[in-house]
Amino acid sequence: MSDLSIPIETPAVSMTQDDMKTKLASSNPAKLYQMFLEVTGLKQSWESIVTTVTEIKSTSKAFKPYKAELQQRKADMDRARTLCNSFERVCCEGACKAQAVDQDAAVDHPVQSLCNQAAKLKAVISR
Repeated sequence: MSDLSIPIETPAVSMTQDDMKTKLASSNPAKLYQMFLEVTGLKQSWESIVTTVTEIKSTSKAFKPYKAELQQRKADMDRARTLCNSFERVCCEGACKAQAVDQDAAVDHPVQSLCNQAAKLKAVISR
């Protein structure tokens, strides 16, 4: 039965044609509709949908308190990126000016060191 995708738990599977005719003739519309839902599998599908919607609502409620914190952290990261970009730009401009003033300046000029630190910070923030 499972190879043919016939649900064996439905009442229609276990009833003969004569039993089904008798059942259909003697049942009221509400019971017939319930039997239709069971035979077609709509009842199980509906219950599955209701369960899924309930789980989604529950999960949404569980994450709701973290939404504001996540938005705040995103704003903090955006501000950090902006500051880092500004700091890197200022440091690099300062390093270029320092090297222009002293052509014989070593590569480890203090301004160049700050510029390298800014680049490292930017790499960390960019992740």
